Amino acid sequence: MKGPEELVTSSPEFVGRTLSSSGITFVVLSGENFEYKDSVDGSVASNRGTRILFVNDSSIVFRLSGTGTTGATVRGTAIRTWQTATDTLKIPSWC
Repeated sequence: MKGPEELVTSSPEFVGRTLSSSGITFVVLSGENFEYKDSVDGSVASNRGTRILFVNDSSIVFRLSGTGTTGATVRGTAIRTWQTATDTLKIPSWC
């Protein structure tokens, strides 16, 4: 069985999968590990979290703290979605 990170970043069957919440359907565009590049010294911090991108420009980001993915904990989760004004009413406040 694949772990969540492996499913999101390297599983071809994940792309195109549909996920639904509160009557709204999201289609997976891609999944990736992301990194930060320091704009001052140019250093790069790799494996800082996992990002799922959807075809409607929505995304879910799981940010990690710690060193890479070993011993890291989820530092934060961000869910971003774009909906028309009438569709916004379908999303509960906890989303």
